[in-house]
Amino acid sequence: MFSFSKKFSSDKSNSDKGGELDWFNYTRMTPAFRDFAFTNKKGTTQVVKTPFGFHVVKITDQKNIQKVLKLATYSRKIVASETTENNVYRNAEQFALEISKGKNYFDVARENKYITKPVVGLKVLDENVPGLGSERQIVSWAFGKDSKVGTFKRFDLEGSHVVAIVKGSTPKGLMPVKNATGQVRPILMNKKKAALLLEKFNGATLGDIAKDNSVSVRSSSNVSLKTSVLSGVGTEPKIIGAMYNAEINKVYSGLEGAKGVFAFKVTKKELPTALPNYEANRKRISESRKNSTFKVYEAIKKATKIEDNRANMYVAN
Repeated sequence: MFSFSKKFSSDKSNSDKGGELDWFNYTRMTPAFRDFAFTNKKGTTQVVKTPFGFHVVKITDQKNIQKVLKLATYSRKIVASETTENNVYRNAEQFALEISKGKNYFDVARENKYITKPVVGLKVLDENVPGLGSERQIVSWAFGKDSKVGTFKRFDLEGSHVVAIVKGSTPKGLMPVKNATGQVRPILMNKKKAALLLEKFNGATLGDIAKDNSVSVRSSSNVSLKTSVLSGVGTEPKIIGAMYNAEINKVYSGLEGAKGVFAFKVTKKELPTALPNYEANRKRISESRKNSTFKVYEAIKKATKIEDNRANMYVAN
């Protein structure tokens, strides 16, 4: 074996060892070589072809033998049969028929054990219907001149059927108080909590402020405008923005953030590392500006007295 390896092998890295490879585990060798070595018994000799050439392999010894399981995932696309599709269509048609006879939409759904999906806050220019995806036709119908509270219609969608009903409408203008309560209440409660906490921010140092509020001073490093995240707190863009413009070693207190009221002192600032190539940054900034277009448009629309009549082009008239 020694002379054979030394004379014919094109790989001289182990020819002096007579071709001996020493011990190796299952993941070390190329698949064909590995499979032969681990699926045959001691003493087996065979020519094995791999991407690196042909190998005369003899299994001289084995140890630490363990069972290996090969797992495979089998999947099959499930397509509804014609019978199933007809049954679903017939059920949707029957559902709509029951409502047309004067029955209550939700009573019929309950009798048939259907799960209803209320959609709140749908707007005339929306493209998506929550739970259904891009279904502009439903939005257009809901805001059409013939759609009133109680109007219903069956829609044949891609792979499904939907019976929609208009349960309410909100007049143009400010959101009704009862609808806005859920969004406004947490904001007002946080404002009130912040006002109570601000009364305790009287210390001259971070230690004094922390002591008055029974908390400890925390340190945060590697703070940047790119992530807007404070360690142990979460996303706080307003506070990090204030840190960015703060003076070194000056205590700032009473700043309201998204998750609390903050006091901080910047002890060190590091200039950004110069990049040899700004192309990646240029692309990132370019994409960021594109994403800001909608926000700019909304801000301009809010600041001007322009009536938006685009809906007249998209709803059923």
